[in-house]
Amino acid sequence: MQSPDPALIFEQNTDKTRVLVTGNTPGISELLTKIIDFCGKDLDYIFADGHSRSVGSDFLILELNDASTAGNFRPTVVFIATENSNDDFSGVLRNIVAGGILIYNENDGNVANAVDLSENYFRKLPYAKPETNGNYLKTEIGDIPVNFDPKIMAHIDGARLFCQQFGIMEEDFYEGLASL
Repeated sequence: MQSPDPALIFEQNTDKTRVLVTGNTPGISELLTKIIDFCGKDLDYIFADGHSRSVGSDFLILELNDASTAGNFRPTVVFIATENSNDDFSGVLRNIVAGGILIYNENDGNVANAVDLSENYFRKLPYAKPETNGNYLKTEIGDIPVNFDPKIMAHIDGARLFCQQFGIMEEDFYEGLASL
C-alpha cells in the first residue's frame, strides 16, 4: 500500500494541529492511539499503512516512515521514535511550525545532532530509554507492569511526553499503559 502524501494531507488539514509520528519503531503509533483512546481523547489519525480514523478532531496524527517527505506535513508536534537512525530529519526539523514541539530520543546520535544543528524555533523534549525491572517499568509513581517488545519499551518515556501534549496526565498514561 502506498504511504500517505504528507503535502496533500497538509493542504487538507491546515486548520488542524498537525502531529507527526515518525521513525523506525513499528507499533509505536498503535500504542499511542490505544492510550489516547483509553484516556477518552478523540483524535484523527492516518497511519503509514493507510489505516485511518476521522472523528472531526482539531488534531490530526500522521504516521510516516519516510523522513525525507515528512517535513512536507509542516507539523506542530513531532515525535521521532528512533534508535541508531541513519535517516535525515533536517527537513522535518526545518518545517516544524514555529513554537512547535519536538519529542526525540536523546540517545540517537543522528537525531540529537540534527536537533543541535537546527535553526528553527521549537520546544525540545528529549527522552531516554526508561529503567525496567523484568516486566516492570520503574516510574516516580511506582513500578508499572508492562509486556511490550523491547523496541517499543525504549520509547515509552517519549510516548508519555507525547500523550502529555494532549492533556493526558502521567498517572492516566501509566494506567492506560498497564491496561494494554
